[in-house]
Amino acid sequence: MSLVQPQLRPLCSAILMLVFGATQTPVQASDATVDLKVDAALLAKASAAIPSNKRLTYAVPIAVSGVTLVNGQPSTGQWQDLGNGWSLWQFTVKSTGAKSLDFGFSALDLPKSALLNIQSRINPNDAVGISQDLLPADRGEFWTAMVKGDIADMSLWVPTADRGKARLTLKTAHHGFIDIGKALAKSGSCNVDTVCSAGQQVAPQARSVARYTNGGGVCTGALVANTGSNPVEPYFLTANHCITTATQARSMVLYWGYESDTCRSGTASGTPLAITRHRAVQMGGATLVATRAESDFALVRLSRGVPATANAFWSGWSTGVGARGAFVVHHPSGHEKRVSYTDAPMHPINYGSSTNTNSHHHLPYYSVGTTERGSSGAPLFDHTGAIIGQLHGGPASCASTGAYSASSSDYYGAVRASYYGDGTRETRLSDWLDPARVGGSAGFNHDLTPAGTTPETLGVAHVERGLRCTGGDVLSAGRYWLNCSVNVSTIGGSSLSMVLANIPWGTLGAREAVAFITSPGGTQYPAPMFTHSGGASNPTPMGLFWSYHQQIDRLQGTWRIQLGSRNRFGNPTLATGEFSFQVGF
Repeated sequence: MSLVQPQLRPLCSAILMLVFGATQTPVQASDATVDLKVDAALLAKASAAIPSNKRLTYAVPIAVSGVTLVNGQPSTGQWQDLGNGWSLWQFTVKSTGAKSLDFGFSALDLPKSALLNIQSRINPNDAVGISQDLLPADRGEFWTAMVKGDIADMSLWVPTADRGKARLTLKTAHHGFIDIGKALAKSGSCNVDTVCSAGQQVAPQARSVARYTNGGGVCTGALVANTGSNPVEPYFLTANHCITTATQARSMVLYWGYESDTCRSGTASGTPLAITRHRAVQMGGATLVATRAESDFALVRLSRGVPATANAFWSGWSTGVGARGAFVVHHPSGHEKRVSYTDAPMHPINYGSSTNTNSHHHLPYYSVGTTERGSSGAPLFDHTGAIIGQLHGGPASCASTGAYSASSSDYYGAVRASYYGDGTRETRLSDWLDPARVGGSAGFNHDLTPAGTTPETLGVAHVERGLRCTGGDVLSAGRYWLNCSVNVSTIGGSSLSMVLANIPWGTLGAREAVAFITSPGGTQYPAPMFTHSGGASNPTPMGLFWSYHQQIDRLQGTWRIQLGSRNRFGNPTLATGEFSFQVGF
């Protein structure tokens, strides 16, 4: 799984990536290593737990103490002055045996040009980049996406003059005991990809559905439209048993568009798609606006706009009963998006702790597909494509499809019950989804993607190929720079979302490399430092991978890239191959 990938283009921020070569070399291990100890009893209990709902628990929390940056002073490790106006602080977090790691900061503040990069040791392409414009206004609690493996290398790049403005307190690490991208119990073979024919009836609505993590768990939810003047407020509907508190909402990380491009019906129990197949990842959490256990709903407002590359769709809703069958779109076992269908009519019922016989929809069986852990909170669509509920739980599985039995049912909290709630705005949907008071039924949808376009074709504005880096300077500390530049004159948009360069290295004897990119407006941005084991007699390709989230000061003009090496055995050269530079908006 990787946040930093070409598909991620936030609406109000920019991502800069430099990818050098086909493979990457891990970040050099810092001398400052935080070695976490997972509670063995807690891990065993979580691994053996069988929940009554369909939330998937993939990780257990580990409290972290003593990792802070206050007034520019790190509690572990030390600053490296790079000699070019930038400083670097690195440390490593290790939790032996973890399948994945993700992190919660109780405080995180970064200067405007700073970059915090979190990188998997076992898969350097799996990295999370964080900059100022991703942070909450209060610079408080912030949760990251996952990286694979049990070791994560953290690098903080800050302009030297601004070191005192950076602030960081790491409070929690989630030790993943299930690899969601390669789960121990694969999603069942009866599951059907949304691209298959069974999903075509709700094809647009499926784009409203996302998988998300919070507090070491995985659930599903969907964007919902409202009747107000702005029908695409970032309201996201899911289950109360997934999001009960404001703290849980703040820890949400959403993964958009994790789905197969081909129909694999009948083979869904095979190896899941790589997590990097998602279109976009959204950090920053959400605000809980309404929730109610009785009908098991939670409505949150995402703290940031939905990324453009999510190709998002806002689904309509209804207080109807689903008398003519229904669809559900979900992420079973946290895997890629699937669709399930029933031709049976819904019936009102109570479920769980609810005593209200109208609080839930009873789905007696699935004609196609099923649901699993990880599917909790998934939207239930009626035959018109309107959301009428969200998944609470039930015994349904691939072993009980096609006809009603004691183990074939699922239960969905009903929108019709959640619309009125307990009579307060904190317990009902009507205040948020129906401010115009249309009254109980709104089968509208909103699609922000222009007809005939896809996230891959939106905004690609400039591509140049066959470029070469020329010249070089020897700077202090034995660092040698190659200087590259490209003139961008065909930008058609007003904001930058991606810069992608692909530069194959040739003979490079350096033991480490670093890159800086300078925009036409003169702002310089850093890239992480990497090492490799090559030398003068055994040069190896070196990879650099860079993400950056910030609105760029100027798009048109000359972009400059400096590729630097240190401890060199000779001047580096570029291998035969193509240097491509792409700008999108």
